[in-house]
Amino acid sequence: RRSVSCLEYLTTRCGLGTVTALQYVMTLTLQAAKQWKKSLGRLRRENRELKRANGILKTASAFFAAELDRPTTK
Repeated sequence: RRSVSCLEYLTTRCGLGTVTALQYVMTLTLQAAKQWKKSLGRLRRENRELKRANGILKTASAFFAAELDRPTTK
């Protein structure tokens, strides 16, 4: 019911027809969904890259820690 009252407000306030207002809202909704999907894809790629870099850093850390633990011969 709230969406209907918002739509009624838009139509009377802006002088739009109900169908025009609905089309406008649908267009904005679709644009927002596309933007969200694009952002989600970017964040997922970034997350994969960060996990990969984290794995490399963990491996390097273990390697250097092992090097420090080895006895040195003189």
